[in-house]
Amino acid sequence: MRRLSVLSVVLAFATLAHGAAYPRDLFVFLAFATIVVTLLLQGLTLPMAARWLRVPPDDPKADALAEAAVQQSASRAARERLEEELSRDGAVPGDVVDRLRTKLDLRTNMAWERLGSRRRETPSETYSRLRAAMLEAEREVFRQARDEGRIPEEVLREAQRDMDLEESLLERKQ
Repeated sequence: MRRLSVLSVVLAFATLAHGAAYPRDLFVFLAFATIVVTLLLQGLTLPMAARWLRVPPDDPKADALAEAAVQQSASRAARERLEEELSRDGAVPGDVVDRLRTKLDLRTNMAWERLGSRRRETPSETYSRLRAAMLEAEREVFRQARDEGRIPEEVLREAQRDMDLEESLLERKQ
């Protein structure tokens, strides 16, 4: 089969060299056949190759530990950068700085929480569950205000977009 396809390609180029028509159908078939054979061959042999090479499966605990360690380092670097920025620009409101530091702490704590047991809800999961309920209540108030004519449709869409974005971040963290 390989000999036939290589021969077909050589003949196609030889034909092109003598001014004949471009064999588009042949090239489309060859491209399609190459893709299918490659995917099938690699897809069917990859699990066998992994077993033969004795590639160990991923360890979720080791991955979570590595993530938590890197997140700890990243948070430390971010905190140092924040301190550098604050030393240059002393006019930053204190509540903004507190919010940024809290965000760093929460992100680091979430990474370490993934290493814990699954017997009970983690603080991050509790936060996500409660914040999702709060977002639903906010959505209902905005819909009701729109229905009563207190806000235009555009205001509702903008508020829903913001709430949807926050909710998608909550879902991503779970």
